[in-house]
Amino acid sequence: MTRLVAVGDLVLGDSATSPGFGFNSRYSIDGLAEPFEGVQAALAAGDIVFGNLEAVLATSGLDNRRHHTVHMRGAVRYAADLKAAGFTVLNLANNHANQHGDDAFREMCGHLQAAGLAVCGLPGSDGWRTRPVVVNGPDGGTVGLLGYSLHPRQYFPDRPPPFAEAAPEEILGEIGRLRAEVTHVVVSVHWGFEFVTAPSAEEVGLGRAMLRAGASVVLGHHPHVVRPVEQSADGIIAYSLGNLVSDMLWAPAVRTGLILECRLRREGPEEAVLTGTRLDNRYRVFPTGTRAAVPPSAIRPIETAEYRRTATAAERVMRRRKYRHLLASLPSVDWSLAAQMVAGVVRGRLRNQDRLNPDRQGGSVG
Repeated sequence: MTRLVAVGDLVLGDSATSPGFGFNSRYSIDGLAEPFEGVQAALAAGDIVFGNLEAVLATSGLDNRRHHTVHMRGAVRYAADLKAAGFTVLNLANNHANQHGDDAFREMCGHLQAAGLAVCGLPGSDGWRTRPVVVNGPDGGTVGLLGYSLHPRQYFPDRPPPFAEAAPEEILGEIGRLRAEVTHVVVSVHWGFEFVTAPSAEEVGLGRAMLRAGASVVLGHHPHVVRPVEQSADGIIAYSLGNLVSDMLWAPAVRTGLILECRLRREGPEEAVLTGTRLDNRYRVFPTGTRAAVPPSAIRPIETAEYRRTATAAERVMRRRKYRHLLASLPSVDWSLAAQMVAGVVRGRLRNQDRLNPDRQGGSVG
């Protein structure tokens, strides 16, 4: 039996609307012991402890006077801090991993691996779209982990990314290929629109297809809000585990996350245990109680047209709340970085680069 603990997004940099007072500004010197202290026991319960690292831990290209180089970037020391907190595997197949370029991405991978962390979601070889991570369990079984980004490239879209992408049929084929070699397959997918609390019909269809192909657990990331966790005889699908740590304090939905724990026995995964989490005003995470997984019949997926309308409305609400949060935090703001951030937003609007444009950000998967 192997104990799997999986968490939501680890947003360890200052978000765009937290210039000078975000997560990295608070913890870059003292490290991650304080923000993770409240969930240390939960993380210690896992043989495999998995998270989606949605920030760049590197100094390559960093200029602390330039907002676009500071945004979503965390301290190099966080690699060792994450290992000390209990993490064993981190996914990098996501839209922010390459935000600061290939050199910074490679530097980050080096820091993570030097700290003893396995990196999931890198491009594969020998016919693999992603490089499998295989972990030996304490019972002699093996767990294979696959990571994919289904989110259209947000940065450097004209060149191949340093993280793994794949079409749905390729993912299903790789699950079957790996399942023939290991006891269990766990798949991380970066998918969907932000801030929408229900999955799309396409996501539900793909998630269930992944279980039928041989996956025991599917872990969804990117929406930054909690979505349902579905359990059936085929396995477990977490459509989004929300945020574990971040500086997104502007709405209750983005302050919350889930910690998923399950025991991977040779005959299959046992019932998922879900612990809710919440961020306080110092970006520290604390448990809030337990929740139950739901059967497939309880899932209410959103059809494509409604999904896009819902996402557009949610984004507008969150945008207003983010700027109100920035205004409320004026005493802590780095004014130079804030001015650069506002100028960048204006330029983006003038270029009609709305972040919900499906050619830039994407939503439903198919």
